[in-house]
Amino acid sequence: MSTPVSELEQVTIPSDVLGAYFGEVGPDFTDRVRKIGNGMVNLTLLVNHTEGNRGLVVLQRLSGMFDEGVVEDATVVAGHLAGQGWEVPETVLTRSGDTSIRDRTRSDELPQGWLWRATTFIECETPPNTANQEEYRAVGALLGRFHQSLRGLEYQPKYAIDHFHDTEHHIGELRRLQDHPEMPTWAKEMAADVLTDYERLPAIPAEASMPQLIHGDPRTGNMLFRDGEPFTLIDFDTFMVHPIWTDLGDLIRSLVEDAAEKGGELPLADIRQVVDGYRTSAELDYDPDEFFAWSLTAAQRITLELTSRFLNDTVVPYFAPDADIYPTRHHFDLERATLQRRVYNNLDQPQQGE
Repeated sequence: MSTPVSELEQVTIPSDVLGAYFGEVGPDFTDRVRKIGNGMVNLTLLVNHTEGNRGLVVLQRLSGMFDEGVVEDATVVAGHLAGQGWEVPETVLTRSGDTSIRDRTRSDELPQGWLWRATTFIECETPPNTANQEEYRAVGALLGRFHQSLRGLEYQPKYAIDHFHDTEHHIGELRRLQDHPEMPTWAKEMAADVLTDYERLPAIPAEASMPQLIHGDPRTGNMLFRDGEPFTLIDFDTFMVHPIWTDLGDLIRSLVEDAAEKGGELPLADIRQVVDGYRTSAELDYDPDEFFAWSLTAAQRITLELTSRFLNDTVVPYFAPDADIYPTRHHFDLERATLQRRVYNNLDQPQQGE
C-alpha cells in the first residue's frame, strides 16, 4: 500500500537530492512519488521516473544512525549476489557517479545532513497472511540459499550498529541492571527468569559455528514474494560476519513471534520445516535431528537477547517507542518483553510428539 507524498506534509525530497538522481524535474514530479513499506527506521519512496532508462527507483532517506559505510556494504554485497543470479536491490548511482548523497539539512542532531540512496525496484506481491508447512520450508530454504551464496564472499562490512546481536553484551547489561532501583518490579522478576534460562542453554558446537557474512535481519518482512513463494531478501543495512545461527535463530524467532501476535503458537513440526528447508538448501551435511536442536537453541538465545534489551531499556533507553501508542516507555517495554517470553516458552518445549 502506498501514500502520495503530496498528502504527507512531513515528507519532502530536497532539491539537491532530486537533481542528483533525476536532474531537472517539473512541479508535477511529486505526483509520481509514493511512500512504500512500513519501516520505522528509514523513509522509503518509490519514484516513477523513466528518463535515462531508470524506470522505477526506490529512493531512501536513511536514519541518522547510518553512515556511508552502510551504502558501500549494500553495494558490494548486492553486486556479488546479482552476479550469482539473485534479484536484489542494486545501488543506483547519482548522475555524478556517487553511491549516495547528503542533503543540505543541518542540525545539532544531524550536522552532516540526511543521507540518501537509491536502488532498483523489484516487482513483488503481498506475502500470504497464513502459512502451511510447505511455505515454512520455502522460507527456510530461501535463507539457506542466501547464506550459501554469501559463503564465498570474504568481505568485512564497513558499518555496524553498536552491539547489534551482541548477546553476551545485552545479557551482561541485564546482570548489571537487574537490581537497579529504576528497574520496575515486573522487569526485575522477568530478568531473573531470563538469566536463569540463559545459563541453562546448551552450547552449539564450535565446529558448527564458523562465522560468515550473513543478512542480520532475515524476517519474512524483509523477504519478497511472488505467486506465494519467497524469492529474495531486501533491507541490506545489517550485514555482519557471524555464525549462521544468528540469522537462522532470528528467522525462527520472528516466525514464532508472528504466531504469538495472532494469539497462537507455532508447532515444532512447522519450525522443523523451516530448519530442514534451510539445512538442505544451504548444503550443510549435519545430522537433521542435531541441526534442529541447535536451531532451537539459536532461536532461544536470540529471543533471550531481545528480551534482555527490552528489560535493560527500562533503565538505559535503547528503543524508541511510538508515543502515540504507548503512554510511557515502560508500557512499551512491558508489552514487548512479555511477547518475547511467549516466544521463548513456545520454543522451550519437549521435542517428542512434534
